[in-house]
Amino acid sequence: MRENLDGLGVLRNIRKMDIHLSCIVVSTFYKDSIISEALHLGANYFLRKPFGVEALMEKIRHVAKCRDSASSPNVGHFEFEVTKVLGELGSPA
Repeated sequence: MRENLDGLGVLRNIRKMDIHLSCIVVSTFYKDSIISEALHLGANYFLRKPFGVEALMEKIRHVAKCRDSASSPNVGHFEFEVTKVLGELGSPA
């Protein structure tokens, strides 16, 4: 068991194993560097704590829908960027 492994560490390990999955990063830390790294590691969304359950459910539904359609592999990254910008503006994503 690895101690002190945060969410980005988990994403790094998943990427090393070449596993492709959808991911929503949830954090109290809201820095550009963290968001950029999460995006680089393949996260679909970044939710800033605190957030409502409905916001999380909306993101889960959207990620699942994009994964099922698979019509555009970059949809998750586009939505991630939109979420990031809205967060920087102080608006809920």
